[in-house]
Amino acid sequence: MVKLKSQKDGELMSKIAGYDAEAFELIYDRYSPLLYSFIKKIVNEQELAENILVDVFKILWSRIDDFDFKANNVYTWMVTLARNKSMDTLKRKKVNCDLPPYTDEYERLNIIPNLSKEIKALDVDEVYKMKNVIEEGFDKLTEAQKFVLNLIYFEGMNETEIAEQLHIPAPTVRTKLQVAMGNIFDHLKGTN
Repeated sequence: MVKLKSQKDGELMSKIAGYDAEAFELIYDRYSPLLYSFIKKIVNEQELAENILVDVFKILWSRIDDFDFKANNVYTWMVTLARNKSMDTLKRKKVNCDLPPYTDEYERLNIIPNLSKEIKALDVDEVYKMKNVIEEGFDKLTEAQKFVLNLIYFEGMNETEIAEQLHIPAPTVRTKLQVAMGNIFDHLKGTN
């Protein structure tokens, strides 16, 4: 186990593909605190967040072959998986849920991340190092930009839903989102 601790996330994912339980345990140890906090921010309920976290790691174990080993973007894949599962769970809790049944095919198409090859692969350690810089960039956004980002990422709303809720045109929502993300990325570039 000591030798595995020094391995990068991608190396551990390769071992998990070979059903290495120790590698799985290390990925769990690295990611569970981060993912739990992220999931809890979305669902705002401790027990539900704990259950979703367990589901995320079950999906990782059972669907490791759906991970893109060429891109090797473990951090973004894990966070996106947690977000997708959280959003789906919240939608299914609603009385008027119009989602199709949760099947293997549904999970593959709607829960498992399909990331762009252009997204830079990050290791969880790199993200922890960037955390303060990202928070500083977020703090510099206008309240409207923060609100739109929150609705998109933590409420699971799309641009049309946000436009309807705020009574503004969808292109205005898109512009706010693009400007907000651009400002955060500019802040990240300026600190490197």
